[in-house]
Amino acid sequence: MGGQSAKPHTALLWTIITSVVVVGLIVVFPLALALPGMHLLTLSRWQFAISVCFHILFPSITVGTSILLCVLYGMYWKTQRPVYLQMFRFWRRIFAVGFAIGVVAGIVLVFEFGVLWGVFATKAGPIMGPLLGMEVVTAFFVEAGFIGILLYGDGRVRPRTMFAATVMVSIGTILSSTWILANNSWMQTPSGFAVRDGRFVPVNWLHVIFSPSFIWRWPHMLNAVLISASFFVAGIGAWYLVKGRALPFARYSVSIGLGMAAILVPLHLPRRQRRLQRASAPAGQAGGAGGQLGQPEHRLRDLRDP
Repeated sequence: MGGQSAKPHTALLWTIITSVVVVGLIVVFPLALALPGMHLLTLSRWQFAISVCFHILFPSITVGTSILLCVLYGMYWKTQRPVYLQMFRFWRRIFAVGFAIGVVAGIVLVFEFGVLWGVFATKAGPIMGPLLGMEVVTAFFVEAGFIGILLYGDGRVRPRTMFAATVMVSIGTILSSTWILANNSWMQTPSGFAVRDGRFVPVNWLHVIFSPSFIWRWPHMLNAVLISASFFVAGIGAWYLVKGRALPFARYSVSIGLGMAAILVPLHLPRRQRRLQRASAPAGQAGGAGGQLGQPEHRLRDLRDP
């Protein structure tokens, strides 16, 4: 490998992150405040949209790279080839940075639900609160319990333990996406609830979690983040190929990334998209007609903007 190690260019990553934050906080909001007739609702939408766009950059990479880490360490454990361990250590650092920033950005979103959308949070809290809580209990705790071994256990614990910890962290990232998509899918196609004293309360948690659009939205999003990670891995590997650095690492990264993309991209066919749209259609049709929102006693117009 010519004595050169494949180190992530964290300076570029932090430059991108800083640019997004600066544009969002320093440019967008002053311009919005300067516009005549700008409503607080519009500013709330802008702030939440910027926060979500910033946050999703990191889960869209870390979910896929966590699975990649499992494959890489498993291959190293089986073959003892140094290139797999080199790749594992490189992508582990990328994963750690993305995971840390993604967690912090996600906490900001939770606060924004209450700060920016207080009326909605009050009405939907009995359903959305437990779903977000389940993400913490089942996903974040799993990740927090094993990520220490993943980051610092290399060479300190047995390979079997190291591989098991890597798999558990990957399972945690998938569980996290599952609960978030369950929450978001319920907001798009709500089911399994009743309206009591002006609040949405669950009457069937299975229907709440597995809402009509969840069966299409969750695999669609999971496949999307895997595709994002595939091109991310291939792109960085291609950069090393162009620079002529760490060539075995670069070749394997490009091969794995493009190979996974070739398998996953065809799953995003238009037919699948149409199914996803049909699954989400009832809420949209109800809104367009001023009709019912999942339950006979509630109508869309009853939930007004805060």
